[in-house]
Amino acid sequence: MHRAVLALLLSTAGTLAAARLFRWVDGPLYEPVRGGTPRGVGIVPALVYALLSPVGAVPALTLALLGFVDDALGRRPTRLGVEVGHLSRGLAMLATLAWCWDRYGPITGLVAGFLPQPANIVDTQPRAFTFALAVATLSCVPLGTADPVALAVLWAALAPYVALDLRGRAMLGDGGNAALAVAGLLAATRGDSLGALAFLAAFTLAGAWYRYRMEPRLREYLERELGIRDPSFMDAVWDVLTGGALGDLVKSWTFGRVRVPECGPWARRLGYRRLVLIGRSTVGRRLRAG
Repeated sequence: MHRAVLALLLSTAGTLAAARLFRWVDGPLYEPVRGGTPRGVGIVPALVYALLSPVGAVPALTLALLGFVDDALGRRPTRLGVEVGHLSRGLAMLATLAWCWDRYGPITGLVAGFLPQPANIVDTQPRAFTFALAVATLSCVPLGTADPVALAVLWAALAPYVALDLRGRAMLGDGGNAALAVAGLLAATRGDSLGALAFLAAFTLAGAWYRYRMEPRLREYLERELGIRDPSFMDAVWDVLTGGALGDLVKSWTFGRVRVPECGPWARRLGYRRLVLIGRSTVGRRLRAG
């Protein structure tokens, strides 16, 4: 347990320092909402986990460092036609997919490579990520795949952030949510394929449920910003799975639409409107503008 105690001490000092520093810097790492919200403090627990955990240190470190580039420099354009943040986060997801595929097999690799997408969306609302990660972790307990040391380090490193998150006064940011979600996945499953699928399903459903039932912001976004009247729970699920800039970019290549499609009652219940609708991320706004 000495690793968990050390993780708690290091993360407490680092998380509080990061929250103060990002508030003082007052740039992309600070959001002037909810009384002021430091964004990107998750880099600290993610790095602490990578330093002390016996499981998944490499993908956690990769996602933390490249994700933090997204937090700090995300909206700067590149010559490739994508923003710096999209490029760095995409590279981190591909590297995680490759590393986990090589070590644990294709199913776990694909799940770990995709998990940063729902993690990023769930992190946009207070307490949702903490709730989703806790539910996903517990869902894997019956499988007997968890590494107790890695889980102890993960939650000890997360504890200072959770204290801030319960008051809605911090965000993990891309430097934290992706790294810590994948860290939770590997700590709870040790790369087991069935466990990886269970973790992804539980994380997605729990995050969507919390955002749909416990916070008004998602419903307001779906109704006021996207024009989806009377959104269903599955609209919330598809928002988690396909929302944000990455989801909008993929939709621009497939069946994405900028207007709410007409559909029948069953399609509404299954979330068809949010599945195909391009949102209002930075990419979505450009697509909507033509």
